[in-house]
Amino acid sequence: MIFLLWMLTTLIGNAAHASVTIFDVTPVEQNTVQRFEALEMYEETSTFVFNGKFKSIEGNTTLFIGLTLDDGSFNDDNNRAYEIAIQRHQIGVWAYTPRKEGGKRTNFRKSGQNYDYNFKEGDDFELTMDVKKSGGLRFSLKSGETRFTLTKPNGFFSSSFSVWEDAKLMLELQTNNALVFTSIVATTGGSSDGSDDQTTITCPTGQRNDSPTSCVPCPDNYYGTDGINCKACPGQSTSPSGSDELTDCVCNENFYRVYTKAVNCEACPSNGFSDRGATSVAQCKCPADHYKIKKGKCSSCPPNSSSEVGSNNAGDCRCQENYYKDGANCLKCPKGTKSLLGSSRVKDCKKVREKLIGEITPLSAENSHTYGANEEKFAAKYAFDLIFETWAKPVANFDGESWIELKLDEVHCIRRIERFHKDGSTYLTWTCSPSGCICEGYYFCNKCILTVFTVDTAAAVSAGCKHGNRVKLRQRSDQQFMVSEIAIIEKQGKTQ
Repeated sequence: MIFLLWMLTTLIGNAAHASVTIFDVTPVEQNTVQRFEALEMYEETSTFVFNGKFKSIEGNTTLFIGLTLDDGSFNDDNNRAYEIAIQRHQIGVWAYTPRKEGGKRTNFRKSGQNYDYNFKEGDDFELTMDVKKSGGLRFSLKSGETRFTLTKPNGFFSSSFSVWEDAKLMLELQTNNALVFTSIVATTGGSSDGSDDQTTITCPTGQRNDSPTSCVPCPDNYYGTDGINCKACPGQSTSPSGSDELTDCVCNENFYRVYTKAVNCEACPSNGFSDRGATSVAQCKCPADHYKIKKGKCSSCPPNSSSEVGSNNAGDCRCQENYYKDGANCLKCPKGTKSLLGSSRVKDCKKVREKLIGEITPLSAENSHTYGANEEKFAAKYAFDLIFETWAKPVANFDGESWIELKLDEVHCIRRIERFHKDGSTYLTWTCSPSGCICEGYYFCNKCILTVFTVDTAAAVSAGCKHGNRVKLRQRSDQQFMVSEIAIIEKQGKTQ
């Protein structure tokens, strides 16, 4: 035990409420037990001011401040003592009075409670206590943006206790690495706010005392439920100034609220993400190409498959184009075949053709009404997707015609157009010149009309081709017709 030097200053004269320094200790040794006993109280109130820094989140520091009627120690029968225990998340304020039976002390009676309080390593603090001869207590702790204040006019003691006019002060300080005290000063003859008789007002929720007679809102990222203290929001959450409930602390993006012994914000599992304010792990979503499994975790889709953002099960993972589903895997289609996104069986892999030399790929296609209004199955785009087994199947509009129109990226010099059967054989061939495109010798030529024309630009004229940026195929009657594949060729050539 290391005893520190301290100065005892006696009171000269009887000036009421004069502030007299009882002792002043700077600096304060750590990891020690230090006692100061039988200090004179010249007036009704004595004030202790402890200044220092929070050094570690581990351990605790305990202060015992007591009143005695004689020169005894804390263990004597005639004393009243306060214990202030400061830990990482709590401040305990407790009172001890002798418990007597048959005129003899048998034990000490302990009353008081713990208060929630969070501090950060490295924060400076100021701890102030006003102790009255009557046992009354005013306790205040300030650090960073947080201030904790507790006022007990009669202390925690029974109101039947009378004022001890001859009371003396005792102080015991048990320190460890949790706090670093830089100074301790005790005075007598005036409270820490300058008035023994001033009453501290109770603030509305969402506020705290800035002084005994004024209130200020809790700052950003704090909340106050009792009008006394502002508590820090849990990690990874924020709140606006003046918040009065814990629920005002909203979890940040990619975090969600959990309710265990304390309310906290935890990160979404694995690769998950969430919007700000998520209140459960169920609100954590999986990114693209992932799906949700147990406890909100995200698992990657199998190779060669993909899923949309927020997918919740493995079935949301769809095989990519040219792959098909086989159990939990996506296998590549057999050679010479292709499939669409989400194909679920090998039968979905369809026979494909190679592009012809000089073939132009249209930008887009339009059509009259599709058969059964089924754009997903019979849209005009399937006329140039290189898959024989997909069909464009237009039906007549109100004007009595069924047609397909292909849009090209620019004006091309078109020499030949071929239309294929489902089995890959040529169905019709058109040879084009500046005067138009002529169907070559098939019976079915009489049923179709093919035109090449130009939209929104002037058409050039060249020998041996028809210039245009549109190709339109029409059925002569109002009946439906089917087109497996159309190839638009700029120059003569064979299959690559």
